[in-house]
Amino acid sequence: MNIVRWNNLSSAMPAMNRLDDLFDSMIYKTLERNQNWTPEVSIFENDKLYTVTMDIPGVEKKDVNIEVEGSCLTVSGKRDEKNEKDMSLYYSQTRYGNFSRTFNLPEEIGVEKISAKYKNGTLILTLPKMEKINNSINIPVK
Repeated sequence: MNIVRWNNLSSAMPAMNRLDDLFDSMIYKTLERNQNWTPEVSIFENDKLYTVTMDIPGVEKKDVNIEVEGSCLTVSGKRDEKNEKDMSLYYSQTRYGNFSRTFNLPEEIGVEKISAKYKNGTLILTLPKMEKINNSINIPVK
């Protein structure tokens, strides 16, 4: 028979481990919430245009930046964390911080006619297609 020294903490260890896991997950979730995030996007097309919808609820219109450089369209911005007055956050799945999405534009897009509107947490980009120009001609030989 082995004699084992009694440890009064051993019976409390499972509960302490669960409590540690809870605090670790809360700290991880807080750090995770404040990192960059990627908004969800849907892209639609018809004969005349592309429509891009981006879900960015809680983002202020002034915090959204849209730019075209070369053949790339980039939408970027940030969602700031808001705390309720006289309350502390108990739990949140909402991501905060900066976001950025970049799309390669097809040659047929009329860049100067791209438009955007923001309504009810959804950014809607309209990308009109240019009319196709017939670049093939027959050159007579003289």
